[in-house]
Amino acid sequence: MPKISVLIPIYNVSDYLNECLSSVINQSEKDLEIICVEDASTDNSLEILEKFAEKDKRIKIIRHTENKGLCQTRKDAVAVAHGEYIMFLDSDDYLSLDACENLYKEIVRHKVDILQFGTELLTNEYVSKNMIAWTTAFMEPSLERIEGKKLLQESIIDRKFNCNMFNKIWRAECCKKAYTRILDGYYISAEDRYATFIITYYAKSYQGIKNQYYHYRMGIGITGGAILDLKRFESRCSGAAIVENIRDFLISEQKFEELSEEFNVFRNDILWDCVDCWHNKLDISDQKTGYEILLHYWGVEAIVGAIGRRYFEEQNDILMRSQILNQSYTAVYYRYIGYSAMDDILQKYINMAEQIGGKICLITDSDAPETRESYLNHTLFHIEAATNANWDQYQNRCREWIDCLTKNKIQKVYYLSPSSHVTLLDELTVRSMGLEYFIGMDEYTLDRQNKLQKEFNVLLADNTALSDKLAAIKSTWWYKLIRRIRPEIKEK
Repeated sequence: MPKISVLIPIYNVSDYLNECLSSVINQSEKDLEIICVEDASTDNSLEILEKFAEKDKRIKIIRHTENKGLCQTRKDAVAVAHGEYIMFLDSDDYLSLDACENLYKEIVRHKVDILQFGTELLTNEYVSKNMIAWTTAFMEPSLERIEGKKLLQESIIDRKFNCNMFNKIWRAECCKKAYTRILDGYYISAEDRYATFIITYYAKSYQGIKNQYYHYRMGIGITGGAILDLKRFESRCSGAAIVENIRDFLISEQKFEELSEEFNVFRNDILWDCVDCWHNKLDISDQKTGYEILLHYWGVEAIVGAIGRRYFEEQNDILMRSQILNQSYTAVYYRYIGYSAMDDILQKYINMAEQIGGKICLITDSDAPETRESYLNHTLFHIEAATNANWDQYQNRCREWIDCLTKNKIQKVYYLSPSSHVTLLDELTVRSMGLEYFIGMDEYTLDRQNKLQKEFNVLLADNTALSDKLAAIKSTWWYKLIRRIRPEIKEK
């Protein structure tokens, strides 16, 4: 049995692979197993690897015919490892030449399942000073011995040691047991957190030492750099899948309730990292799309809750960054837009909608007088005319309603044609889409209201006939419609 199995996932790292492999084959400790998993690189990484394997028979190559990602690559390597202990080395990093010799001595001396050691950061001009300072603190080992059932708590809640896989040497037995519980899959983010959580769950002891044996390049992968593009940002957000995997793991172990605090901190660390990246690392032009990505992976409750915790004093700024206010329209519908006698009423409803906020658009029928794409300084959309929407023909109008409302992200409709013979079907269409619907006046109902008001005024002068006249008026269809449109009018 080799003292240590060094596991190296390899994918498109030809610029760094020589230095990485040289640091392993030239270790002062010779009793090593070197397992390299070539994850379907498209550069000449495989060619470099094969040349090293010809020179050093300790190197074992596993080849993937398709790219499977870091988590699956490590899992495949762990499954065939024979060493007493396991180390993980990323193929764009390298080890000090005495790393394996000294780390083996230390982990045997301390008799622990996990031994963490120091890391040297190799940065470039794309890595901010704040990121360097944060990573330096994050990588710092805890120089104490930690034992017992609270190891997971000490790691996740108390932050005694971090979640990185590469700056530790692990007892192989713990690693192998943990990786049988790690689900197969292509994960792009939070792979280290996933594996470390489960290994730590099974481990019984930890020790940290200060000596730096690992040399880590920052600013190359998903996590590095001060600015993220949308592709790398979405990769970060995909860590939401890891959260669900850990939830399922704890439930299967019947430990979810007992370790609920550890789980919540684990979840929030990944969630808050995504929100912070959206707030601080996305270009302002990408933040609207970035917010939609956040919602896709995490949902409204999680994202808004995280924003409330992290940026409570910046609510207005957050709302503007997400551009939620600009995503939806309020539509004002009138079937004969362009009929100038209706313009005052139309403008009244436009003004009312503008006071509420958001964008306003107009919708009319295809046979309306106005055929242009704007009216009263607002965008105008046309749908199938009500005159062509009788019986089985209504389906075409329904389809155009749905297309118009969906494509333009309309959330609210003011409907100003209550006397139309398809009014109720139009209302059913809008409400079936879960949108807000308000019925308003058109020229006919307004004219009828004015006539009714005159009749009321006459009746008020003749109290003896008032009761009978009121009963007759209330039974009319016009009266019932106006009561629906103007419920605020009180009966006298």
